[in-house]
Amino acid sequence: MKSSLVCDPTWSKVFKGEIKTDIAVIGNSRAQFHYNPKIISEITGVSCYNLGLSGTPINIFDIRWKAFINRNKLPSLLIIDVDYNFLGSAKGVYEKYQYIPYINTNEYTKIVTPIDKDLFLDQYVPCFKYKGQTAPIISKISSAFSQNCDNFINGFSINNTIWDDNEWSIFKKKRLHEAVDSKKFHGLYADGFSKLSSILDFSKKNNIKVILVWSPQYIEVQKYKENQRRFVDSLINSLATKYKLDYINFSTNDLVYDKSNFYNHSHLNYTGASEFSKQIANYIKNKIAF
Repeated sequence: MKSSLVCDPTWSKVFKGEIKTDIAVIGNSRAQFHYNPKIISEITGVSCYNLGLSGTPINIFDIRWKAFINRNKLPSLLIIDVDYNFLGSAKGVYEKYQYIPYINTNEYTKIVTPIDKDLFLDQYVPCFKYKGQTAPIISKISSAFSQNCDNFINGFSINNTIWDDNEWSIFKKKRLHEAVDSKKFHGLYADGFSKLSSILDFSKKNNIKVILVWSPQYIEVQKYKENQRRFVDSLINSLATKYKLDYINFSTNDLVYDKSNFYNHSHLNYTGASEFSKQIANYIKNKIAF
């Protein structure tokens, strides 16, 4: 079976140890859709691979991270796309079918065992791992035949969708201004920041330079999670100070004021991602020595 079932071969490359890159990008969908390795490589003059994984907070992303560092050449620079979604913790595995080829690996087993009661059955009962996964697998196989594989560049996903005001209106109706006390926030993020600290410790030990980046979100969405955003931002700043890292927050960058740069409230489209990638690449070119 194809590991990805789509055009993006990142899972397969990670587990086969085929990724050799000077710059690696990690994070959730905001990493996957925001950092164009082609643009970053053209400006910096070094190779870049985007390891971002949609729908995946850092506690589950740890599967890809551990597989990457255990099986591939380590990068010289790690860009970590940080925000309140990536640094939270999931209680389940998003799009579990993508992990089917790897359920017997140490990286998957160690991380999933505490949260997946079906893991033993998945591993040892023939075909059980496909339970409930048939429909999404068939859908992905079907879409693979019609997909334009040019939409994937070293893990980066191109999205040319334009802003939808109707979707934005629905989002606003569903969201309330949050006023949650910091104790609850601490509980939400304790595990996530522990995982982030572990990545930073590993990077320091292995002489990997690190940049923390809060990539652009549409300006108006920020007020809907203002308290949460500020709480997480303060913790990131503390870690950046502790580890003496560059932390770049794009929350007030010019890009965030223009809807034409986004396909929804939290994700840049190809136009916005291209401009953002240029800014990140120029920052690296001027600041980082390889």
